[in-house]
Amino acid sequence: SLNNFVKNFLRHELSKRRMPPAGFLNADTEVLPDSNTPDAIFFRAFTADLTRQVLVDLEKEYTSSGKTMHFRIFQERLIFPVLEGIPPTPMKTLAQRYSVSEKQVANYLLTARRAYRRLLETRIREYAASDTDIEAEISELFSYLDNSR
Repeated sequence: SLNNFVKNFLRHELSKRRMPPAGFLNADTEVLPDSNTPDAIFFRAFTADLTRQVLVDLEKEYTSSGKTMHFRIFQERLIFPVLEGIPPTPMKTLAQRYSVSEKQVANYLLTARRAYRRLLETRIREYAASDTDIEAEISELFSYLDNSR
C-alpha cells in the first residue's frame, strides 16, 4: 500500500512538470512583444548589422579559399529564405544547379554553417563578457531569426 501511495504521489508530481499550471498556449495565437519598442527596434537593427558583417566575413573567407560554391549554396538554402521570407531552395535543385550530388550540397551546407557560427562567435566575442554570454547571444539571435521567418 505504501509503495502504491509513493508511486501515485511521484506520478502526480511528475505530471505537474509536464503540464504547466496555466495550461498550454493555443498554437494559433501568437504572443509576441510589441515590435515597435525602442528595444525591439534596436535589436532588429543590431541583428541585421551583425548578420551582414558575418556574411561579408564568410564571403571573403570562402572567396579567398576558392569555396564560392559553398557560400552560394549557403545563401540560397539558408540565408535568403530567412532574410526574404521565401521557402528554402530544395537540395535537389541546388545539386542540379551546381552539378554536384545532394550529399555534396549537404556537406557544403554543414561546412558553411560551422564557418558562419565560428565567425559569429568571433564577432560576438568582441563585446561579450564571457563564453556564457556568447552562447546566450547566439541563442537569442537564432531565436529571433527563426521567429522572423
